[in-house]
Amino acid sequence: MLSIAPRCARLIYFGLAVALTVEAEATPVSLGFQDISIGGELRERLERNFTRLESPRFQPNAMGCFRDPDYDWPGDMEGRTLHALTLLEQAAGHPAVYLSETLAQFPAHMNPAGYFGKTSSANLIDEQQLAGHGWVLRGLCGRYLETKNPAAFQLIENIINHLALPTKGAHASYPIFPADRVNTKGDYMGTAVQQLGPWKLSTDIGCDFIFMDGVTQAATILQRADVNALADEMVARFLEVDLAANKAQTHAALTGIRAILRWAAFTGRPELLAAAEQRFQLYLAEGMTENHANWNWFGRPTHTEPCAVVDAFMIAVQLWQQTGKPAYLEQAHLIYYNALGHGQRANGGFGCDTCLGAETATLKIKIMEAWWCCTMRGAEGLSRAAEYAFMQERGALILPFFHPGTARLESADKIRPNPGPWFGPAADQRPDFPPRPRRAKLRVPGNLENGIDRRPEAAVNVRRARVLRLLATGFRSPSSVLCSPGLKTRGEMAHPEVAHPAYNSCSQRAQTCVQSCRRPFPKAREKPCPPAG
Repeated sequence: MLSIAPRCARLIYFGLAVALTVEAEATPVSLGFQDISIGGELRERLERNFTRLESPRFQPNAMGCFRDPDYDWPGDMEGRTLHALTLLEQAAGHPAVYLSETLAQFPAHMNPAGYFGKTSSANLIDEQQLAGHGWVLRGLCGRYLETKNPAAFQLIENIINHLALPTKGAHASYPIFPADRVNTKGDYMGTAVQQLGPWKLSTDIGCDFIFMDGVTQAATILQRADVNALADEMVARFLEVDLAANKAQTHAALTGIRAILRWAAFTGRPELLAAAEQRFQLYLAEGMTENHANWNWFGRPTHTEPCAVVDAFMIAVQLWQQTGKPAYLEQAHLIYYNALGHGQRANGGFGCDTCLGAETATLKIKIMEAWWCCTMRGAEGLSRAAEYAFMQERGALILPFFHPGTARLESADKIRPNPGPWFGPAADQRPDFPPRPRRAKLRVPGNLENGIDRRPEAAVNVRRARVLRLLATGFRSPSSVLCSPGLKTRGEMAHPEVAHPAYNSCSQRAQTCVQSCRRPFPKAREKPCPPAG
């Protein structure tokens, strides 16, 4: 093990997870998009998604991302598009052509109060309108944090002042009892089905907590007591919900968990971290498919939704960061390779699949592309994968994933590890390295512990800047990479409304769903856009 001076090296990485030292941090923290340039398969996925999100369907006009004022999800597509382009611009390292124009047109498409859709009132709170503005706030917050754009800050304040704060007090009575809700099963796009008190409720059960995600991020920027109080109220109500009994939409539930993690970090409340862990464990047990995607609702495995898969991937990484438990990082790998990767289509968009292990024992495409939501959230999943590729913690530069790329540190010196089994044969590189003390850690997936070549010639010698060579024989089998031993299958769990087929072969599951990851990515083919709606 070696230690290095703070941010003193330039590193190019291909292959297995590795760590070098940077500045002491309490938890692993990304180096940031500005110091990361990703390559390989993830770069290809990012660029295809970027291209898709600059196609006519998402451009800033009435036929693109701006919806009719009477749209059932005001602000949803606009906010998701802004959020996606803001992240892709940073992750890919080149400008988003339509990003500035999209933001500039926001005010023209808003109502006089400064938000999308109809003017809200104390007697009618539309949770779909609030959920849509969760993404508007996320997009605006991301844009402000990247550029300190004053127009973005003003829009954040307008939405908080005129849409969010007037609902203060109502979230404490948000309907959370299953008996109170109309038992109407939603479709791929949620619909409003009833009014209960002031609340206009959606079939996407719990989508008010998508708004909580935006409110909590806005609160960290605005630093206002009234906004903090609203966030506290929403968090408290979320923690009272029985997600499984309510058959909550897993996307809404997971987005809520991400908000809880953000609020735990912002307020320093450790009980919130424990609550987030507990609810994520519930999702892993009762809301996940065999290939680590999601059931769209707890108790209703009708289809997967990449929006939720992205949330689950981010939660797994963030829980690993905050708890240090390696099982969460293992779970993030399984989600990325088996679920997120499989959900991306050849045109760069994202679509829905069958719920493997519940609906069927065969993983199949169910919707080619959910352009109205998943394609944009897929951008966040891929961008976060790039951001998570290089982290620092307690003096260590950590590379937790299998993505090739470059991390820029203060020095121009570099280390080139071998490409690894995913990207071709190893090639020795011996760049110069400054004569400072260094430390390196290598993370090995738990199920590969016995497959590591521990011969001296296979060891890593960072002090002399030799090749980072880690030969893991298990990598030659896709199932050994993507499958954890002892993982409880969904088929082993009894659940009402679901007849689970016997599907208990771990290696068979992994090999079934890894094929799209190992097959060369096909050329993108732009298809005609479906009608808006």
